[in-house]
Amino acid sequence: MNDNKRIIINTAILYIKLVFSVLIGLYTSRIILLALGASDYGLYAVVGGIVSLMNFFGTTMTSTSYRFLAIEIGKGAIGDPNKIYNTVFIIHISLALLLIVIGETIGCWYINNLLNIDSDKIPDALFVLHWSLIACAFSVIAVPSNGLLIAKENFLFSAIFEIGRAILKLIMVILLAYYMGNRLKMFAIIMFIFNLIIPISNTIYCQIKERSIVKFRINPYKEDYKKILSYCGWTMFGSAACIGQSQGSSVIINLFFSTVMNAAYSIATQVNGYVQMFVRSLAQATVPQIMKNYGSGNQKRSLHLVYTISKLSFFIMLIVTATLFTSLNEILILWLKTPPPYTNGFIFFMLINALVYTLECGFDTMIQATGKIRNNQIGYSLILFTLLPIAYILYSHDATIYSITIVNILLSICIIIFHCYILKKQTEFTCSEYIKETIIPAIKVSVIASCISILLYYNIKLDNIILNITIKSLISILSISIIIYFIGLNTKEHEYATQALRKYIRHK
Repeated sequence: MNDNKRIIINTAILYIKLVFSVLIGLYTSRIILLALGASDYGLYAVVGGIVSLMNFFGTTMTSTSYRFLAIEIGKGAIGDPNKIYNTVFIIHISLALLLIVIGETIGCWYINNLLNIDSDKIPDALFVLHWSLIACAFSVIAVPSNGLLIAKENFLFSAIFEIGRAILKLIMVILLAYYMGNRLKMFAIIMFIFNLIIPISNTIYCQIKERSIVKFRINPYKEDYKKILSYCGWTMFGSAACIGQSQGSSVIINLFFSTVMNAAYSIATQVNGYVQMFVRSLAQATVPQIMKNYGSGNQKRSLHLVYTISKLSFFIMLIVTATLFTSLNEILILWLKTPPPYTNGFIFFMLINALVYTLECGFDTMIQATGKIRNNQIGYSLILFTLLPIAYILYSHDATIYSITIVNILLSICIIIFHCYILKKQTEFTCSEYIKETIIPAIKVSVIASCISILLYYNIKLDNIILNITIKSLISILSISIIIYFIGLNTKEHEYATQALRKYIRHK
């Protein structure tokens, strides 16, 4: 199977999984909000954010794992994936134990002393913390298995289990609505079970299908641990900054506002996450190819994938974002009945930020492939680390609650400029080619798409809310897709899309 065909198949698998996961996830969120109420929903979001903050080192190792495994597999007969896998596995066991220790000390102290909640809710918050820590520790241990599945481009298995997990969560949450006890505690247990399914299933699958790679043996060479930890050490700054940006924002909001505002921010984060899944699915399918082509010396092919994936990711995000904007208020009412205040504003600014950020979708993978990540991680982290202090200062001076998301947009633009500088220094990347292949087509299409969204928003207002959303969405998706086809794609991409469309019509 050639590389392009493999990418297309993997992307199709991921998108099928995505459609099921998003539809089930959206309905599940509605039931959870109605069952818990905005205050408890926001409380769970804050405590979950605390656990994520403490697990920044484990999150760092996810990208480190598949990077080293993909490079080692790309070496062919001279590589030793088993040695790399076991090295990473031992590191993760240590990280899981460290997470438990930090969570049960610093995490408990934070909840008892700093968390902005009523005193009678502290036992519930501690209960959520304990169960979240255990589930998170298991997820950390399973990171090497997940990294191996990505490196081997085995997306079908993960997709099947993701869909099954989403259905199971829906069933458990429906039962939660009928539970008459402490629903917040029961929800914490449900999420514990939900978060264990993928780590356990990935581990078992790798033990059966990739036995030669995951067969346990202690690697006695300290140099291998130092090499991976050194790489991870620099990556850690970037991960800490990313998690600070996402989860730390919830903590900052909680310092100045109630947990109801945390609920609004959490729902907006979910919507943003679901939308970005469409982009990440495409990007994830190309990660192994970028890594492997760079590892085999084909840097030109890797950069071509970076330019293309950044542009296509932007287009996918634009279709979804522009369509949502045409009837965002109606969608929130239909979805949640009574969404928390400020939810639509948070969603608007988060999606704008995500749209900007997709313009560099393949950059991070390319930089990781070079192995020269120190300067990138330092600069990238310093930019992101400014978010929380800036937000704190702005909120201290009574700035709008949306300040934290507006600052995020500005920082994303700074990161794109910085990454262009890093790639230019470390690879054959050229700004002129990136602007020509990615930025200019993105600007052309986004200007027209924005005009379409504004026209639909102000000119189509039907009494039937479902019909109103449906008509706006269909017009938006169809018109923006046509614009992308004729304006956004270059000659080769246009020919490829035309051939694929003709082949699809013939089969029909």
